[in-house]
This record gives sequence, structure tokens and C-alpha cells, in this order.
Amino acid sequence: MMHTHKNAQNDVPRYWRYGFLGLPLSLVALSIYVHLPALYAKEYGVPLASLGVLLLRTRLFDMVIDPFLGRMIDRLFASSRQLLGAVFSLAIGVMALSFTGLWFVPNDWPVFAVWTCLTIALLVVYSSYSFLQIVHLSWAGKTALSSADLGRRNASRETCALLGVLLASAAPLLIGVSGLVAMVWAGLIIALYLAYPLLVGSVHERENENDQSTQEIGHSNISQPLMAVFESARFRTLLAVFLLNALASAIPGTLMVFFSQDVLQTPQWTPYFLVAYFACAALSVPVWLRLIVGLGLCHSWLLAILASVVLFALCLLLGAHDQWMFLVIACATGFCLGADLLVPPALLVQVVKSDGLEGASEGSYFAWWTAANKLSLALAAGLTLPLLDAWGYAPGAVNTPSALLGLSMAYALIPCAIKLIAGFVLFRYQSLFKGNAS
Repeated sequence: MMHTHKNAQNDVPRYWRYGFLGLPLSLVALSIYVHLPALYAKEYGVPLASLGVLLLRTRLFDMVIDPFLGRMIDRLFASSRQLLGAVFSLAIGVMALSFTGLWFVPNDWPVFAVWTCLTIALLVVYSSYSFLQIVHLSWAGKTALSSADLGRRNASRETCALLGVLLASAAPLLIGVSGLVAMVWAGLIIALYLAYPLLVGSVHERENENDQSTQEIGHSNISQPLMAVFESARFRTLLAVFLLNALASAIPGTLMVFFSQDVLQTPQWTPYFLVAYFACAALSVPVWLRLIVGLGLCHSWLLAILASVVLFALCLLLGAHDQWMFLVIACATGFCLGADLLVPPALLVQVVKSDGLEGASEGSYFAWWTAANKLSLALAAGLTLPLLDAWGYAPGAVNTPSALLGLSMAYALIPCAIKLIAGFVLFRYQSLFKGNAS
């Protein structure tokens, strides 16, 4: 207890040292799935259908390796802090180098060389990003001292992630690709400096008289099948809701640049739309934290899902030069995004606790969690880009009204339908999380 009081003054710095890694990770993630497709379609002439298939395949590979990474991370957390820190540092360096390679493919290279470079760089970026993200997500659950402590850690992580998203939204359009890459390098170096000392000693943060039994559970869990987490009905249900909701968000994220450019016909407004969306999400975090206390996790998430559907459906009514109306929609739906960021990981940590594996198997649970998120991104690109190609849409070209209608439907109608399904599943099975409602 004396140790707790002695270190209480360091709580706030520790939260932000933990959370800062979310900034460069979100910089990398948003840049790839929002800006990269537009760059390769316009600068290198890569067909949308082919680009969508490539993004789908690389994301699926990335998704497959996540459970193995999660098991490895659980092992490292339980047995070797120094080795965990070394692999963590290596992953940061590898991701920085491979991310750089994505953006500096020479224009005079043949298509095959461009294609090969893009594929290899994506695979390496995704793999290193996966490791870092799973470590980051499971770290809080393994070391949090209380529910309030976990909430503060989650809030710091998601706030930093939103700041990274804000930077990624505007950077390629305002400071160019070189500025974006430099920003990623700076963010990763700072994150390593802040997080490494905390990470290698993080297993000592949890003050629990059952630490020894927790480690024994962790070691025994390593020998369990990779699919063992799906024995939990709570986890299966939560993962289904998360996957559907993430897919509903990933589709407009993938098509955002195209919608702004060809439906609204205001491409110069794209960075402002993105900044407004994610800025409102960041500003909403304190509000959602209060609502969660009053309404509970499930009800807060349901409220956000339904509100975002009603608001986002209005995009179907927009046309050329309706940028101000779209800006209002972006701000309102961005506010709803705050719940999407805070509630699902908090529910997952509670599910792990309910399943009796707190402090031991967060890596395995969050590995499947990140795999589901990547599947949503893969499906968003792999399904919608070929669909738009089949409907005759071409980025930046003179498109027919039917092609633009198809873009609007893919951007707004399909995500709203998917989000409604997610909300129904959450409402129907919320009793599974009755003990996790706060």
C-alpha cells in the first residue's frame, strides 16, 4: 500500500507514456487505408479492382498471423520483459522503414516492380503494426490496477490515437508525403523513448496477491488451441458486433477521398472533413466517459450506433457543393465515434475477466480482436472497390449519374445497413454483458 501512495504522483505521466504509442500507430493505419488507395490509383494508374484485391489479400494474411502473435505476446509478458522490449523496439524500426517504402516508389518503375514493392511493403508494415498494436491493447488489461485505472489508460490511448488520426487526415494534403513519413518516424522514436522503460517493467504494475497464480494461468494458456477463446459466448458475440461495426466504419473511410472528390466535387475540402470528424471524436471522449458511468457500456454503444446511422444516412441526399452540410454530418458522426473507440475494448477486458483469464490471456483475445478489425478493413477495400469498378465509377474522371449514385450508396447506404445489424445483435444479446455494464 505504501508503494501505491508513493507512486500515485506518477500516475498521470505513466498513462500518457503508455498511451502515446497510439499516435504513430494511428498515423500509419489511417494513411494506408485512406490515402494510399487514392495515391496508387491516381499516380501509378493501378486499377481499383486490382488494388482492392491486393489490399484484401495482404490484410487477410495479416489477420491470419495475429493469433500467433497474440500467443507469443502472452508468453513474453509472462516470462521475459527484456526480450519483449527488444522485439517491441525491432518492430518499431521495421515498421518505420517499410512504411517509408510504401510512399517512395519511383514513377518510372514498370508496373510489375511497383506491384511487387507495394505488396512486400504492405506485408511487412501490417505484420509489425500487428505486433505493436496487440502489445499496446493487451498491455493495459494485463497491468491495470483497477477499473478506473483501466479507463484512464484506455482514454489516454484513444486520445493519442485520435490526435494521430487528425495529423494523418491533413498531413499528405498539407505537408506532402515526405512530411507524413517524417512525422511517423518522429512519433515512433518518441513512443519508443516513452514506452520502453515502462513496458519492460510493466508486469510489476499490477499489485495483486494472486500474481503467481496469474502467471501460472498465463503459461498454461500458451498450450491451449488458438481457437480456445471462441469457447466464450461473450467473446463470440462481442467480436461479431465489433466486426460489423468496424466494417461499417471502414467502408466510408476507404471511400472518403472519392466521395469528396466526385460526389461533393470539393476535393480541397477533404482534409477539413477528416480533421473535423476526428477532432469531434477526440472532444467527445470526456462526454462518453460520463455517459458510460450513467448508462453503462452497452447502452452507451447502442446510443452511438443508432445516432450515427440516422446522421450518416443523410449523406445519400448530398450532391455537388454540399460541403457545408457534409461538414455538419462529419462533426456529428465524429462525436458518435468516441463511443466506438472507448466501449468495445473496455467490454473486451471485462469479458476476459469474466472468463477467468484476467492478466494472463489478453494477448490472445486482443489478437483475434485486431484480426477482426483488419478483416473489416480488408472487406471494405476488397468488396467496395471492385463493386464501384463494376458500376462504372472511375476516380477523378467524368462519371455518369448512375456511377455517382453507386458511389453514394456504397459510401452511405451499405454502412448504415451493416451498422443497424451490429446494433440489433448488441441489443439482442446485451444480457451476456449484464455484469459488464459499467
